[in-house]
Amino acid sequence: MSNFRRIQLALLAVLAVVIAGSIGYIALGFSLLDAVYQTVTTITTVGFREVRPLGTAGKIFTIVLILAGVGTALYAFSVCRAKTRTPALTWCFV
Repeated sequence: MSNFRRIQLALLAVLAVVIAGSIGYIALGFSLLDAVYQTVTTITTVGFREVRPLGTAGKIFTIVLILAGVGTALYAFSVCRAKTRTPALTWCFV
């Protein structure tokens, strides 16, 4: 598999987690913007604050999202970092 293809797949995996997380928060009653915001702050481990208080289902969903999101993001960063040894791909991490 080419380096560019691996980077594409890694970034698509991150996008899939963001979409899945946003859909999950929308199912919990968040607006679209609040759902995306909550997802991004969760998977990037910023953890600024919850947009609104979470019930038991929300807490369980957030735990699963943290595990899936952080793992996927770290994988994507490691793929990008490993593949930037190729001069043509230095745009990924400058």
